Amino acid sequence: MSNFSNQDKKRFAEWFIEQGFAIFPIDPQSKKPVISNWQKYSHEPLTDEEKKRFLEQIEKGYNYAVPGGQQNLVILDFESKELLEKWISKSALDELCRKTLCVNTPHGGIHVYVQADNIPEHKFNPAFTLNGKGIADLQSYNSYVLGVGSCINHKFCDSDKCKWRGQNHTTCYSLYNNNELKIGRADLKGLLKFLAEKGKELGIELSSNARAWLEGEKEETDVEKDLEKLKKELSRFNKFKGKTIEAIRSEVCQSIKKSLENVKSDKAKTMLNTAFQVVCQGKSYGEIQLDRSRGDWHVLKVLLSHGVTDVEVLKQLLPQDSKVFAPKWDRYFLHTLMKAWNEVKPFLQIIKNAKNKKTKELKQELAEVLSQYIIRKYHIVTFIQKHSNGESIIGIFRWNRKKGIYEPIDETLKKIIRHEIMRVIETFPKSEDEKSPMFYEVRNELVKLVYDEIRDLTLTEYDDDNTPLRIAFENCTLEWTSDKFKLIPADKRTEEHYAFHYVPHKIRVEVFNNTPYQVPELEELARKLCPKSLNAFKQWVGEKWVTLFEIIGYTLYPATKFKLAFMLLGPRDSGKSTFLQLLKRILGKQNTVSIRLRELFDPNNRFVAGFLFHKLVNLTAETKEYTIEDIDRFKTLTGGDQITSDVKFKGPITFTPYAKLIIASNKLPDIRDKNDTAFWRRWLIIEFPNQFPNDDNWFRQTFTEEEIEGILTVSILAFARVMSRGQFDYQQTPEEVRDLWLYNIDSVWSFVRTYEKKGFITVDPRNADLWVPRIELYKLYKDYCMDNGFPGVSLKTFANKLNKYFGITSMKKYFGKDPNGKEIRRRCFVGITINYGALELEKLGKPQDITPSVPQEIRRFEECLGFSVGNIAYQLSTRTVVREEELLKLFKDQHGVVKKVEECLRELNFVDNGDGTFRKPTPEELYKDYKCTTIWYTSQYNELKGKTVKVKDLDPDFLMCLKKFGQMEQVDDETIRIK
Repeated sequence: MSNFSNQDKKRFAEWFIEQGFAIFPIDPQSKKPVISNWQKYSHEPLTDEEKKRFLEQIEKGYNYAVPGGQQNLVILDFESKELLEKWISKSALDELCRKTLCVNTPHGGIHVYVQADNIPEHKFNPAFTLNGKGIADLQSYNSYVLGVGSCINHKFCDSDKCKWRGQNHTTCYSLYNNNELKIGRADLKGLLKFLAEKGKELGIELSSNARAWLEGEKEETDVEKDLEKLKKELSRFNKFKGKTIEAIRSEVCQSIKKSLENVKSDKAKTMLNTAFQVVCQGKSYGEIQLDRSRGDWHVLKVLLSHGVTDVEVLKQLLPQDSKVFAPKWDRYFLHTLMKAWNEVKPFLQIIKNAKNKKTKELKQELAEVLSQYIIRKYHIVTFIQKHSNGESIIGIFRWNRKKGIYEPIDETLKKIIRHEIMRVIETFPKSEDEKSPMFYEVRNELVKLVYDEIRDLTLTEYDDDNTPLRIAFENCTLEWTSDKFKLIPADKRTEEHYAFHYVPHKIRVEVFNNTPYQVPELEELARKLCPKSLNAFKQWVGEKWVTLFEIIGYTLYPATKFKLAFMLLGPRDSGKSTFLQLLKRILGKQNTVSIRLRELFDPNNRFVAGFLFHKLVNLTAETKEYTIEDIDRFKTLTGGDQITSDVKFKGPITFTPYAKLIIASNKLPDIRDKNDTAFWRRWLIIEFPNQFPNDDNWFRQTFTEEEIEGILTVSILAFARVMSRGQFDYQQTPEEVRDLWLYNIDSVWSFVRTYEKKGFITVDPRNADLWVPRIELYKLYKDYCMDNGFPGVSLKTFANKLNKYFGITSMKKYFGKDPNGKEIRRRCFVGITINYGALELEKLGKPQDITPSVPQEIRRFEECLGFSVGNIAYQLSTRTVVREEELLKLFKDQHGVVKKVEECLRELNFVDNGDGTFRKPTPEELYKDYKCTTIWYTSQYNELKGKTVKVKDLDPDFLMCLKKFGQMEQVDDETIRIK
């Protein structure tokens, strides 16, 4: 919105005046009124002198404001034009703004001016809410908006909504369209109902005040009767009976001024300052730029504290712009006065009777009053746990309505008490009677008295089995129920909906519905809400990206639903630690701990488990070799079992830890018992195989607040899917975890599994015909370790591990006799053997290198026939193609061997062309044929045996082997079944 000239601004202001509307001047480039009694223009027209003076000021650069209420004018003040377009559609907004004046605001909102026959007697701030926060106000009597042409310099902004906050940048109120200036008439209630109906789909609601006005609700309480009752009670404490208003003002101001000279409490200073400026200096709330509700609260509380309890006197000391004087605001006055009186009364009672009390008695009374006051103000509860050894205090908590949680205040409660004592001392006047014990004389030991009193009065039994499955966010509270969840808007949550965890971000509630999301839908949603994060997850873990969202979602479940810990495994700079950093950013420091595994599973550390109490996750990055010592503790921490832990300076606590264990590591830890199936069942391993260059700005640019809101939203839906399925995507079996784990930490396991997969060795502990000399297998193992940089183990340890892991035994085998006729026996491993041919093939590395030599072919040919054929065998072995008629000619069918010769040619892998000729195989064909005899083929065959598969999904060589062995049958042109 470009800047307007002062003449443009004046022209717009003149238009309002010509239509009979009052305006008033505002400080240049700000929203601050120049005059203090501007509220009168909601009810009174401008005088000719005011018109002239105000327009002259606007011409000099002043902004101007248009008050609501006059001529039944209201202004709908929408915070976001973009949201309004989604709310009612852009075409509907355009149509509305063709009928009446619409003005773009400097912060991206829009003002809609309308006149109506029936308007509220005060503004609605807000009129509409979304997720508990106001998104639109309705300005009526005693409120205003800046007029079109006015401009704001954002260096004066103090709102978090201002994206240029603090910057020397100016934007202006401008016309939404270029139509003629006019303010249309509307059925306001009908318009509000239309907006409410349209907003339902987005979760937009009418505020309680707006709804009450719209539906014609009336308060049943007799305000006048209640006010008379309160007046009667207040009169008993009136310190200034019979004095004039000016005498009261003088005495009160003298006392306030004296208190301000030595005040230390910031809150007391603020309240006293407000009262001094209003009561003593005659300033309005507008002049001191203070919200009227807050101003009334400060002034009434200070005056009551000083013994000014006559209601009529209180009204005379309030400024003219007080809300007390707004039409039909009697209930507001009663409510505010009663609330202030309930806080002040107990202390006035003590002051009244202080002369007759001893210091000890006064201390006890003060402790009781302060305790009750602090408990009410901060909504304090102290959780206590009963157990076999007695009772333990879990902690002292206060209800934080804004966050929707009980937050611990064990360490800050004494500070709160000191602050409240100081505030009370400094707000109430000091006694002139030196012999009278007052608050400031009994501060010593008072803090401890109040602390103990609060704790004793608020004891509540803590039920560890029924802690709420809730997480509070900025805009709502998430509550899990079985495999579903519900959302409680921030403005609807009460102590009944308390949580222990607050995540300092919003979630996108508008995308939630009852339809379960599948992976493709989650991916599409992530592309919309957090595209940068989705891309990062895919770069880190490939197709397993959804598991990262599922893990984040599980951290938002404050209980143990799945008995799992999570291991992020990969080299340096692979994204593991960045994922941990992201989790810390998402969950907030108060919900996370970082305890290293060697410390967490140290059986001698009796305090460490207590640090997991009321934590969502334990995040740790392990860079050195380490061992999980206490597997039983690991099972407890991941199994949803109760644990008792000592807490320093407190008694032991018994609780069910639900902090998810997430470890980032370059290498998996060693463990004592490698055959514990329950241990392997407790892990989900996510491999981060890729490495990335360091970029200090990448994290900040990628994981913005908007992205985090998207991550949280997708993660909740992803984990809801996990709950309904009963498992995570890409969750390994215990056997797969064990294999991957031992492959990573144990060279013997790695050696056997690697060479078995390559076909270099065959393992079957039930087959006694498989054996190999111990020294030969151990030599092969040592070569493997040297090639891969492993330290290796001794032969004895090697043998023990083969037996422990694979059931391989040792025994002596017969190797013939020595020259003296003595039997030769050597120690061998049984149940395992070396495939020397495969090893040789690996060394050669080329198909040509497995082609047999001519002498080898002659020997194999004669062995097949069973007799020597001399030169004939040489002729056959040196030919590429052999014809059947040549066989008949060579052998003349002697011994009837032609058929046998053909069989032997096939045995030698000659290819029968089907036309009476045999072709010698190429080296590549020999290699493929050889592959059919290796574990490469048998492992795939065993995995697919009995299954129906697509031909296009199979390796062509594997398909060739199936055909060779007759282990397949055709289902259709595209599909086969493996027999």
